[in-house]
Amino acid sequence: MVWSMRSLVVLMVLMSLGTSPALAATTTAKGDIKSLDGKACTVTLSDSTAYQFGKGCNLAKLKVGEKVAIVWTLRNNVRQAVQMFVAM
Repeated sequence: MVWSMRSLVVLMVLMSLGTSPALAATTTAKGDIKSLDGKACTVTLSDSTAYQFGKGCNLAKLKVGEKVAIVWTLRNNVRQAVQMFVAM
């Protein structure tokens, strides 16, 4: 398999997140985007799980069907997205 520089950077970032004690409460979800809601700042993956981004989010560059990895934490029973990466 040929790895692009972008793939390697995403992989290194995700690996470092998993070993950081400061981010121990975060989880990473991977999947295809099922739907986007720019007003509500949510991304729903193919497993129908929704992730909430902060106010003023910009989801314009994303598209349904794109493979992503979302780093998130659970706050008040809401999956709060911390970061999102294009997954390969």
